[in-house]
Amino acid sequence: MRILSMSCFLGALVALAGCGGGGTPGGPGANGDGGDGGSRFGTADETFKIDVPFLSTKVTQGESTTAEISLNRGTNFDEDVTLTFDKVPKGVTIKPDEAKISASEKGVTITIAAAAKAALGDFTVKVIGKPTKGADASHELKLTVNAKEPPKEETKNEKDENTVEP
Repeated sequence: MRILSMSCFLGALVALAGCGGGGTPGGPGANGDGGDGGSRFGTADETFKIDVPFLSTKVTQGESTTAEISLNRGTNFDEDVTLTFDKVPKGVTIKPDEAKISASEKGVTITIAAAAKAALGDFTVKVIGKPTKGADASHELKLTVNAKEPPKEETKNEKDENTVEP
């Protein structure tokens, strides 16, 4: 029984580790042509991947939040990458709308703002990374837009308890 439990735990751990990467790689080595259209073949260490928050980023109508987007660079990938965002839900804005990550930077902080009447629900925003040369990379950012809670009204009992008698 103990061996079975340990096997199940290890299997789940391997499955989770395999799910962390996601997205499609970009850069000169992503399409095998070295990014220059010539005969040189690009390698995996000339690519990059986009890393987004693992869990859904939550924002409430009428409010904003931040999220970190970073690059997982191959050892030989040293280019600037511009991030754009596709399939952003109605009433939601992402700033900056074109975030640039220079070759010396690891990532960028974005601000996600939901208008007071932004569409509610779970969404998938496509994050696209455009390098100086080579193929684009992409990854999906999970986004949840929640309804703003109406202000809580005091009940008669709460009003009575808060009244100070002289």
